Amino acid sequence: MRRPLLTQLLSLSLLGFSLMTPHPALANSSDWLQVERFKEVLKEAEKGKLQAMYEVGLKYERGRGTGRNIQKAAEWYTKAAGANHALSMARLGILYVEGNGVERNLNKAIKLLSKAAEQDIASARYQLANMHELGTGFDKDLTQAIRLYRQAADGGYYPAQDKVEELSVLISQKKRRSAAVNKPQQETTAEILKGNWQRSGRYSGYLPSNISRCREEDEIIKCISTPQERSTGAQIVTYNTEATLSNFNGKQFRISYVSNVLEVEKQESAQIEAYGEEESQTSSTSGIQPGQKSAPHQLECTLESRDTITCVKDQYRKVSFTTQ
Repeated sequence: MRRPLLTQLLSLSLLGFSLMTPHPALANSSDWLQVERFKEVLKEAEKGKLQAMYEVGLKYERGRGTGRNIQKAAEWYTKAAGANHALSMARLGILYVEGNGVERNLNKAIKLLSKAAEQDIASARYQLANMHELGTGFDKDLTQAIRLYRQAADGGYYPAQDKVEELSVLISQKKRRSAAVNKPQQETTAEILKGNWQRSGRYSGYLPSNISRCREEDEIIKCISTPQERSTGAQIVTYNTEATLSNFNGKQFRISYVSNVLEVEKQESAQIEAYGEEESQTSSTSGIQPGQKSAPHQLECTLESRDTITCVKDQYRKVSFTTQ
């Protein structure tokens, strides 16, 4: 039996509408896949699977498939670290160094990072080397720093090799210097700049802060940040920032810094977020490779007071920093 013409037309209209309307699960397949993956791995983590606990921690830390929540990331890392999961101990140790998502605690950081380093986690060895180099939680010990940097480099953490070469030269220079005469000295610029410098509530990677370690060399100050993460939309980029503070003239000084890509992980999320402190350090949002460096940035700065610095960045942009 043939259907009435009106019924046929109505059926065709509904069919056309269904074809034009995206399926909820396919409307944004990338985000949907991330959310579904988070749900799956969360179920596995709740069953006590250590690798899943670590992955849940990463997803909370990076905001992949769920809202970014460093406190929850730290909680899941803590659960897995309690069962001796090496990668979780390394990530949790770095959070304790930075005071990010947890109260800063160098003793806990050293304990966790040391255990992870014993299990050949290169990032943990790199972090410990940085702490020995700068006297964070340890007495300064460049020999021990070089040993750990070399182990991290042997484990595939490429920036560590540059640090081995840099510190070896520094030790040679110190051996050639005569012992300094002990005498009362005025407060140095490095001492004045000590603090936990932040911009808009975020720690600075190129000034002394919870995420950077700085040392004074002759008339300059060198700072290096702990490994940080940013998303380009296609990749999760782990990077650090290396800065040189120089041209000190009273309260004026200059900052020059670059960001180094340490590790790259593919990401399916369509959301684009530039890597590097405050802004994109590269013009491309895909194809970033380990070893890549950003273009150098220059800041002309003034120490306005002991808790305020103002700078002109790249000759046109004014930025300010405060410290607690």
